Amino acid sequence: MPDRELVRKILKSVIWDYNIDPYEYFLIASGKIEKPGLINKERALIRLIERLSWYELLSLFDTNFIKENLTAELISKLRSDQLKRKYELIRKVLYGETISLTGWDIENRKRIKSSLLSNRWYNTQ
Repeated sequence: MPDRELVRKILKSVIWDYNIDPYEYFLIASGKIEKPGLINKERALIRLIERLSWYELLSLFDTNFIKENLTAELISKLRSDQLKRKYELIRKVLYGETISLTGWDIENRKRIKSSLLSNRWYNTQ
């Protein structure tokens, strides 16, 4: 469990628009406390994942907590497709799943096809 000062330092820019103590927000995100209202564990985690770097997350939570809570369902609720891909890869690594390192997975092929040189793909078909 990180100390209060570290949590406050990391979270003050993340929850600047909330009227809540950063350490209390951290406790909600970690599932230690519940608070009635709009902030629940899932929403708090999503906000942290979307706004903090991977290393800042690791300084707040241990890898077991991240492994347990970084589910495919949670990842699907992230707003950015880039973050979804990043955290899906992290989730696979944490669970020891096979990942494609060649860059020829389906998602990469779609991105490559829609690149600036995409007319090459259509001219050959």
